[in-house]
Amino acid sequence: MKPISKLLSGSLILSVCSSGAFAQSDIETIVVSGSRIPISKQLLSGSVDIIDIEQIETSRALNLADLLRGSAGITLSQSGGPGALTEIRMRGTESNHVLVLLDGVEVNDAGQGGLANLAHISLDNVERIEILKGAQSALWGSGAVGGVINIISKKGSAVSATSLNLEAGNDQSYKLGLSTSGKQGSLGYSASLSHSDTDGQNISRTGDEKDGYKATQLNSNLQWDIASQSEIRFSLRYLDARNEFDDFVPSDSDQHTELEQIQSQLVWRYGQANDFWNQDLGVQYTSHQSENFNAGQFDSLTDSNKLRVFWQNTFNYHADGSLSISAEHSNEEYEQKSPFSNQQQDIDINSIVFDLLHEITPHFNVTASLRYDDNSEFDSADSYRVGVNYRPSEKIKLFASYGKAVKNPTFTEIFGFIPASFTGNPDLDPEQSSTFEVGAQFEIGKVWDLELAFYDAKLKDEITTIFFPDFTSTVDNAVGESERQGVEISAQGFIGPVKLNISYGYNDSTQPDFSGVLVREARRARNTASLALLYPFNNDKSDIYVSVNYQGNQQDTDFSTFSQVTLGGYTIVDLTYNHEINSNWQLFARANNLFDKKYEDIFGFSGQEQRISAGVEYRF
Repeated sequence: MKPISKLLSGSLILSVCSSGAFAQSDIETIVVSGSRIPISKQLLSGSVDIIDIEQIETSRALNLADLLRGSAGITLSQSGGPGALTEIRMRGTESNHVLVLLDGVEVNDAGQGGLANLAHISLDNVERIEILKGAQSALWGSGAVGGVINIISKKGSAVSATSLNLEAGNDQSYKLGLSTSGKQGSLGYSASLSHSDTDGQNISRTGDEKDGYKATQLNSNLQWDIASQSEIRFSLRYLDARNEFDDFVPSDSDQHTELEQIQSQLVWRYGQANDFWNQDLGVQYTSHQSENFNAGQFDSLTDSNKLRVFWQNTFNYHADGSLSISAEHSNEEYEQKSPFSNQQQDIDINSIVFDLLHEITPHFNVTASLRYDDNSEFDSADSYRVGVNYRPSEKIKLFASYGKAVKNPTFTEIFGFIPASFTGNPDLDPEQSSTFEVGAQFEIGKVWDLELAFYDAKLKDEITTIFFPDFTSTVDNAVGESERQGVEISAQGFIGPVKLNISYGYNDSTQPDFSGVLVREARRARNTASLALLYPFNNDKSDIYVSVNYQGNQQDTDFSTFSQVTLGGYTIVDLTYNHEINSNWQLFARANNLFDKKYEDIFGFSGQEQRISAGVEYRF
């Protein structure tokens, strides 16, 4: 492990920054993910990156992964082109240790070990993305170990807007989309519907068989102001997709997955934000079905759904303080089918959550969160987070926090998968991670924002696979601790009309091997960096968006020999051009992996090849 002084000096020398909003200053930014109530970024005791609507729309990114690659502290593992499994690891954690939310509704798939596949998360109808880093289980529950990504949909406004866009590119790719938003009386609405299709690319090192992808997505949001003190909100995301893929040890094969996903939420809110007492009563329902086929024949199926009911009460007991108390009940159901095994399981979880914000002085505040989960199938768990925030001036903020986060065992880990060869372990404990973070934010000349953060995390009770001489296996909690240290530095601002975001992150993740010696963990890049540039010209009727993303070398496993290999680092350049002909018509062109860089995030699986496309958008 590298000492803190070396981490800090090394990252400062390399000059830095994190993916954030294109804004001159986010002093007044309100963060909805960092607390049970919306909180000013200046009061938040932690690191948060914000991608705003301008960056989302000017980049014309097809999915969330296109915006996150190279961001400080984030490593992506993508097994091919569009639609291929795309995992995210944040601050060196596991791929199922990052919680992805859509308007506060969980996107992670319990049937796939609790990970979120970023390949299927479209940015249609998205207004803002918040990337909250560090231990967040106290607020958001199991899985929020490395951080939380909350995708926030557009809301209806008094100005109605409807648009139709068509895009086409290489590999027989196209996308057709329709979006609308507005407000009629007390009812606000926004919705988008899109269909995309591509022949894809060959993702294995050998052969020339392409692996295609097609998806239809709906994302909608309604807000109904019943009365001055009462509001109902409803959101729904639906995905229907088909993704072709190759064998686990990659070679050309005729395999595909048919996917169906639903994330939905209905919330009743009573009271105004500043009232002494306001409350939210809500229900969320999510469903993930994944059916695999080999040569046209059924191979396996996983089907998971989650029903969550919550009641949140917020008390603004003082002008400088608020306390939120929430009660939650969740029921998770899981079904798995294959020629070797069929099972249906379910888990109930009851939770209580406390969240406190208190300003001791105009320059100093504290935050504290506590959560207790009572689980029906394994040991109960608690998680917490405390933080302090000091602002010696309007342009400087210093913060520190310490928290404990948990990841519950997955259905497969508890109940097994193939009875004759992989058995579950009902005595597993939740994985536990303790994280310390310290950082600073500076505003420089009203044009630049700079942020520096250092973190140190330790993971214990990590769930690992145990192999037996008869070729059977099970899982158990590991002895010893995995360690993660890192530094992230971010800057955003202007050079003349050009808007810039620059980021660099260093991460050192190690875990004990069978002899107890700490070794480097796989699929974690030690160095990541990104540069996003937006240049408007032609009286703001045209703009160019450039994204340069670097992901350093990382370790992986060659599963044909079960030996360790090193995957080389790479730099990907994306370029987007937008031109507004008039108030109705807009043209755009995009190049992903502009220079057709050859790379692998996962050993044996070719990364995304060059994608060139152009399109037109008509606004009614």
